[in-house]
Amino acid sequence: MEENLSGRWIARWTGLGIAGAVLAFFSSAEIAAADPVQLASIGLFIAIAIAVDHHAATNPSDRYLRIWHGVTLVTFIGGAFVLQMTAREAEATLSANRARCLAIQRDMLSARPRRSDGPDLFQALGCRPQGQGGVSAPPTNRERKAGHPLPWGGYPPGK
Repeated sequence: MEENLSGRWIARWTGLGIAGAVLAFFSSAEIAAADPVQLASIGLFIAIAIAVDHHAATNPSDRYLRIWHGVTLVTFIGGAFVLQMTAREAEATLSANRARCLAIQRDMLSARPRRSDGPDLFQALGCRPQGQGGVSAPPTNRERKAGHPLPWGGYPPGK
């Protein structure tokens, strides 16, 4: 009987572990922007749920079995609640970062960039080009007169 209960318990949590790994893979961008303390809280909730559920599964004669199952359910739901809260905050952080990256990109592609460290800042923030089509800026008047592209569009960077 003990072997059968332990085997079912392992199968149940193995399935949930695989589902968690798939979720982590597809939400890797959100995990990078998530609050580490909240991620640790989620891990703690899940670890408590696993420990309590293991106790309930391996001690079927315990008279508090329903309470153990309830504690497992409550801790698992608590972890899911913190996960949802963390995902919302991470998405807000990513949205703000995308807006920041778009502003840097527009400045870099303008005829007169305001920041000389735009490309370095763009790369340091982990930005990716945004928008439709190619990433290019129209030639400036000085480039049109010269007939070829000029460094900084023919305008020296502002200091």
